[in-house]
Amino acid sequence: MGEIIDLSQEIYSGMPVFNGLPKVHISVYATHEQWEGIPNPKTSTPSVKKLEFGEHTGTHVDALSHMGIKYVES
Repeated sequence: MGEIIDLSQEIYSGMPVFNGLPKVHISVYATHEQWEGIPNPKTSTPSVKKLEFGEHTGTHVDALSHMGIKYVES
């Protein structure tokens, strides 16, 4: 059976990307306090983050669709 090797890198806002690819932006989309309707909260805890980046960011977030898996019987 084939072997998959994880070459993942940390993905973060402002990380280097190949020239011409979209820049990485990670931001807070909503906080728990917003969802609970707390006016003027003293704290802000992220509930949902918004991720914006291209599929080729880091290595490839869609790597399995870019490779052919060859099975060899042992």
